[in-house]
Amino acid sequence: VEAMLRANILAQTPPCGPVYINLDTHLQEEELGREIEIPDDLDRYRPTPQPTPSEESLADVVKVLAKAKRPMILMGRISRSEGDWHRRIELAELLNARVMTDAKQGAAFPTEHELHTNGPTFHPSSDDVELIARADVLLSLDWADLAGLLLFTEQAGGTKAKIVHVSVDQYVHGGWSKDHQGLPPVDHKVLAMPDPVVGQLVAMLRQEKIAGGDQAWIDANKDKRPDLSNVSVADLVKEDRPITLGDLGLCFNEAVEGRKVCLVRLPLGYPPAVCKFAHPLDYLGYDGGAGVGSGPGLTIGAALALQDTDRLATSIVGDGEYIMCASAIWTAAHYELPLLMIVANNRFYYNDVTHQERIAIRRDRPVENKWLGQAIDDPPPDIAMSARSYGAEGIGPVERLADLPGAIREGLAIADAGKPCVLDVVVSPEYQSPMMGESARGATLTR
Repeated sequence: VEAMLRANILAQTPPCGPVYINLDTHLQEEELGREIEIPDDLDRYRPTPQPTPSEESLADVVKVLAKAKRPMILMGRISRSEGDWHRRIELAELLNARVMTDAKQGAAFPTEHELHTNGPTFHPSSDDVELIARADVLLSLDWADLAGLLLFTEQAGGTKAKIVHVSVDQYVHGGWSKDHQGLPPVDHKVLAMPDPVVGQLVAMLRQEKIAGGDQAWIDANKDKRPDLSNVSVADLVKEDRPITLGDLGLCFNEAVEGRKVCLVRLPLGYPPAVCKFAHPLDYLGYDGGAGVGSGPGLTIGAALALQDTDRLATSIVGDGEYIMCASAIWTAAHYELPLLMIVANNRFYYNDVTHQERIAIRRDRPVENKWLGQAIDDPPPDIAMSARSYGAEGIGPVERLADLPGAIREGLAIADAGKPCVLDVVVSPEYQSPMMGESARGATLTR
């Protein structure tokens, strides 16, 4: 009982996370000798209130932010509250700050807002790094591995920005596992959860005369965003070429236009330009523990949570990720959970392909061998059939660009009817998209 009470406190104390409870087999298998005693007043075992920063420390931060000419906000691990979402927008607009978001975290800021950089990415682009290097103030809202991000700026000459870091990350510094990542150089530390601090900063900054980023800073790197405003899916699908992740994203966006969906998961190479997030539940982010094959389980967990809402759980996962945990789809079929899981199937463990490419270059080995041992082909697994074998609906493989929009609409119709659906879309790991510059960055594969 005490272990359960302590686990509940730990799980709900920021930074929140799962807690593992190990019950000895003796406790599990022996007969119960007496009644389990549950404390009458469970309120006495409630989690500790969140820490709040002092007014003095926040006043110092406000002075730094108010004077900034090139402020940049790094939005990391934040809440899914709509109120917090709008306060983050107000903070960015008050400061005229550029905003960078992390695709490993959930939706934190509207992707089509003029202050957003090039879209949420799993790794910072060279344009993002250039902006960080040019900023005079960086406000980190619990950015995961801030020290690692700052290392990227070394290629752009480093950053001389004043750094404000709002986080309670130091509470999880276990030591032996190095889960604390690198130690970031920080000018102002605020030991608190980011969203309550954002609310306080907004209230205090309203009373200040703010320098704010000038228009040149606001417009910086805007012209480097791919302009997709005039891209027509109807024209796109007329092209006789392989399907890319960008094509998949554009067709998905068109299919869900005007309806509420929750993108639970995206694959690592998903282009930031096709991310359209306007609500904190539009995208949930990556797993927090570097899990392998977690996408199907997370999709089904989100579908369970969204059952009584007006949002449909959707996800785009890799074929390797799906295959590693395909049996999870049985749970969705058993509980009749509506969802659409799209498998971006390049028939490779492509994350390892790029890893082998880097190692080959570093060790002066033949780069053309990067594909060895990573193909999921010859024969290719029948992903749609595997979904049907677990009781879900399966569509595909979709190999022609012209068939993609219809297949996505079909999958959505199945989910709308209350069933789980898996859609297998074959995407190219090697084709360079003229629209978004997607590329496998390597030698052409010959099967």
